[in-house]
Amino acid sequence: MEDSPLGLDKWLIAIWLIVNAKNGISSCELARALGITQKSAWFLLHRIRLAMQAGSFELSGEVEADETYVGGKAENMHKDKREEKIKGRGGKGKTIVFGLLERGGKVKAKVIASNDKKTLHKEIKENVSTVTRGSVSDHTTQIYTDGHPGYEGLDLDYLHSIIDHTIEYVNGNISTNGIENFWTLLKRSLKGTYVAVEPEHLFRYVDEQAFRFNNRKGKDGDRFVSVLGGIQGKRIAYKKLIGKKD
Repeated sequence: MEDSPLGLDKWLIAIWLIVNAKNGISSCELARALGITQKSAWFLLHRIRLAMQAGSFELSGEVEADETYVGGKAENMHKDKREEKIKGRGGKGKTIVFGLLERGGKVKAKVIASNDKKTLHKEIKENVSTVTRGSVSDHTTQIYTDGHPGYEGLDLDYLHSIIDHTIEYVNGNISTNGIENFWTLLKRSLKGTYVAVEPEHLFRYVDEQAFRFNNRKGKDGDRFVSVLGGIQGKRIAYKKLIGKKD
């Protein structure tokens, strides 16, 4: 908030609105609520999203891993981008988001450059403990994934169960329905509230939705205080946000 032309009253209202809106709040809507320009509201929201970033924590127990693709439909794209997309298939031209969900607990999600084996294994090993702690005797963490070949070899460090989506989506306790539910929530906010999100800013919206999911059991005031506690040392200049060099 340092050197901000906006008063503390507008900052606090903006924080309250974004952390307690189930599907987020657009810059246009926030601008109307605060009586400021859409440009100022957009910048304000991105700075608040920075404070919503989760700290470092490990997942364990029963963990679901999955990726999703985020990007506009071809018919809504500019002619040049649409033609480039039509040449490819599946996720070509889209942004990959990888997620890990601890059943009954928190989610971690981030934008990744590739969903190859090296990348997926690295993300899992950095964020998921190989053992579940807190019980009478430690036991190996259980990982649930789909049949994507990038997850092959996880059974060297984890109990790895695979659900083949070409056959079924649930087999007893084996499924990735929890993380896929998170993807539904994320895409609902992206398509319904924000409509158009540039790939270079997508990770900020992912952070926002992860915060909202991880604090879903708290009260409005709890979420508000949590973000206020995370603002220290987090600042981003407008030029950096829009990728403009000095």
